[in-house]
Amino acid sequence: MSSKVLNLAICTLRSSISNHIYIKTGLDFTSPAHIYAQLNYQCNSKCKMCNEWRVKNFELPATIWNKTLKELKLLSSNLKVSFAGGEALLKRDVFEIFEFCHKEDIIFGLTTNGSLLNNGNVERLMSLNPFNINISLDALDSKTYQEIRGVTYLEQVKTNIDYLMDCKEKKRSKIAINLKSIVCKENLFCLDKIAEYAKELKFVGVTFQPVIETTKECREMMKIDQKQLLQMIDKLIDMKKNGFNIMNSEYNMRRWLNHFSKNIEDHRKTCTVPLRNLYILPDGNVQLCDYIYESIGNINCDNIMQILKKEKTKKLKNDLINCKRSCVYCVQRTIKDYASLALKVIMQ
Repeated sequence: MSSKVLNLAICTLRSSISNHIYIKTGLDFTSPAHIYAQLNYQCNSKCKMCNEWRVKNFELPATIWNKTLKELKLLSSNLKVSFAGGEALLKRDVFEIFEFCHKEDIIFGLTTNGSLLNNGNVERLMSLNPFNINISLDALDSKTYQEIRGVTYLEQVKTNIDYLMDCKEKKRSKIAINLKSIVCKENLFCLDKIAEYAKELKFVGVTFQPVIETTKECREMMKIDQKQLLQMIDKLIDMKKNGFNIMNSEYNMRRWLNHFSKNIEDHRKTCTVPLRNLYILPDGNVQLCDYIYESIGNINCDNIMQILKKEKTKKLKNDLINCKRSCVYCVQRTIKDYASLALKVIMQ
C-alpha cells in the first residue's frame, strides 16, 4: 500500500506543477490525474437527493471501459480511478473492469452503498487489492436511513461492514476503508454519531458532503436551522481537533453555513478541477467537471486521447479554471489532512 501512496503522491505533485505552469503561462502539460468513472445508473437505493436511480439504466461493456483506461494510463502511469454508480456492484461485468485494473497495475477505488458487500463480493474485492473502498452511510438509525435512502437496508449494510472490516483485519489488508455521509436536515442531529462510528470501527476516515439541490426533495433537505448547523459544525471541528479522522477541512465545514443559507460567496480562487480530473458517465460522455454538464466527447465512439486534444476541450478547460461557482460540496482538504490520511493508510 505504501508504494501506491508514493505513486499517488508523485502523480499529485506532477499534476500540481503542470497546473501551476498552465495557470501562469498558458503552456499546457496537464493530464488527468484522477478519473471518476460512473459505471451505471442502476441502483438498489432510492435516495431523495439523487436522480441516478430515476434514470433509465445504460451501461457500456467492460471492454470499452478497459480500452479507455489503458489509453489513459499512457498519459500517467500513476493515475487513480474512482468507480461509482448508481450502485457499481450491480453492473453485470464490473469485476472484469476491476480485474483489468489489477492486472494493469492501475490504482482504483470503489464507492458503494454497502448493501452488496456480501461475503463473495468482499472476497473478490480483497483479492484485487483496490486502493480504497468508500461506503455511503447517512444515518445509523433505521428511520432516518429509510427517510433519506428510501430503502430498509441499514442492518444489512452494518452487517456487511462488520464482515468487511473483520476480513480486512484477518487478511492484514492495507485497503483504505472510508465512510461518506451527506449533510442534510434529516441527519444533522447525528453527524457526530457517524464520526464516532467511523472511529469505533477503525475506518481510515469519514467525509461529509452537504446535499445539493438536484431534486425537488433536496429543497426540503436543505432547509436546515442555521443555529443547529453551527452547533454541529463546532462539534465536528472540535472532534477533528481531538483525533477523530474527519477528512473535511475546518474551512470547508465553516462554508456549510453559506451553502445552506444560499449566500453567494465571493469565490476568487482558480479552479484546478478541469486540469486534474476527468469524469466519465455511464453512456460514455466525458466531462471536465462533475457539475458543468458539457460533454467533450464520448468514449464509445472516440479515442480518449483525441477527446483530450480537441479544441473544444482546450477552450472549456480554460473557461472552467475561471469558474466562480462556489463549490462547497467539492471537499476541500488541507495539506495536513492529506498527510494525515496518507500516514494512516501507510501505518495500517
